[in-house]
Amino acid sequence: MSIAHADVFRCVDAGKTMYQGTPCRTQGQAVDMTHTRVPQGAADKANAELDRLRTSAAAQESEQRSVESAAEIGRLERQLAGYERAEEAELAPLRSTLGYLNFNMAGAVWERAEAQESVRNRMQTVTDQYESKKQPVRERIAQLRARSAATSPTPTTAH
Repeated sequence: MSIAHADVFRCVDAGKTMYQGTPCRTQGQAVDMTHTRVPQGAADKANAELDRLRTSAAAQESEQRSVESAAEIGRLERQLAGYERAEEAELAPLRSTLGYLNFNMAGAVWERAEAQESVRNRMQTVTDQYESKKQPVRERIAQLRARSAATSPTPTTAH
């Protein structure tokens, strides 16, 4: 008889039971295999089953990471779209004011130019503020997509 040993964890997430080679992120428990005795002839079969379980656990972990990445990308894209809408909402009245100054402001040319410059500066400030919010979100989306592309299997094409 030989003793089978492995780090296998039985995890339950949203009612779904999974076996994996790393501790559970949600509720679960380690499967104690340290004192499991296997008849000598069945050791190879048990090791093959253990390898199959590890492979299955790794595939489930990879799929879970993929699902989590996709969800985070979706959340970040909605956040980015929200920033863009808010930026546009702040810029629209400034564009309107600039249009008014171009065609309707009475007074000297220098006064109009000064007022226009003030509005353009405010528009640039708004754009810069939102860009500082949007850039880290874009970078995180790019990181998640790169990680997802690096871990996803490469599809094969049939000829």
